[in-house]
Amino acid sequence: MVRGVWVLGNLLGNTPDPPPAGVAELEPDTRGATTIREQLARHRSDKRCATCHRHIDPLGFALEHFDPTGQWRTRYDKRQPIDTSGTLEDGRTVRGFAELKRLLLEDRDRFLDCLVEKLLVYSTGNRAVRSIRNGLGPSPMTRNAKDQDSPT
Repeated sequence: MVRGVWVLGNLLGNTPDPPPAGVAELEPDTRGATTIREQLARHRSDKRCATCHRHIDPLGFALEHFDPTGQWRTRYDKRQPIDTSGTLEDGRTVRGFAELKRLLLEDRDRFLDCLVEKLLVYSTGNRAVRSIRNGLGPSPMTRNAKDQDSPT
């Protein structure tokens, strides 16, 4: 879940709202009896959570081959194989890191807008960049980046 939130907010510029009040956080299954997918399926059964998790979970599942320290893995605790598949709300499917990269490239304009915004926040220290840019259309930096033959 944390990874999906990070991808949405830092690569696609769509940070989800915080969880509704009174919703219990997921407790890590230190015994390894359930996968993160199984835990999130139970979590999504709460309608208050399902709306955001439709956007978050498929992106996070695509990165599940990376363990919490960033090491590659193919199974959880040498038992259950990892399922990195997911379906985005628009119907596109993703399975693993390579397909997540492909999806990000398909959303290149959105990715570039987010990158430019992050660079502006970093360079100015002004977190209100998004509200300042609303209504102004794509920034010149974004247009220039789109016009360049940049590596993908």
